Order: sequence, then C-alpha cells, then structure tokens
Amino acid sequence: MVVRTDLGMGKGKIAAQCAHAAVGCYKQGLKMKPDYVRNWETFGQTKVALKADSLELLQELKVCLDRKFSTLLPFYDILKISS
Repeated sequence: MVVRTDLGMGKGKIAAQCAHAAVGCYKQGLKMKPDYVRNWETFGQTKVALKADSLELLQELKVCLDRKFSTLLPFYDILKISS
C-alpha cells in the first residue's frame, strides 16, 4: 500500500481506503494469479505500507514498479480514483 499524505484524510479514512484496496487486490489476485495468492497465504501474507506526499511521487513509483514487476499482478489502480 502506498498512501498519499497530501490528501488530508484522517487515519480512519486512510484505513478504510487501504482495506478496500487490499480486498480488491486479493479478489483480483484470486482471478488472475491464484498460485501467487496461495503462496502469499502460505508464507505469512506479507504487507508493506508506505507513504507518498504527492500524486507525482505516486505516479513515479507506479512507473518504476510497472517496469520492474511487469510479470506480476497489475496493482489496484487507485490513481484512476484520485486523479
């Protein structure tokens, strides 16, 4: 998860939005890459939370991740909602 800190959301709203994104990723993963999801479940369901202080930084991170991990699941694209 990468949370934009410049949006001024409260902690509860951030938690709710992250939960929505996590469920969306999980459901998408079950459809597209069920073997990846099973491995993730087997090895502790690791999650990472980061923050970004601007849309530009989030977009830059997306480009880097797409380049490095293009064979993995496409991530839940919150950019469509926030831009």
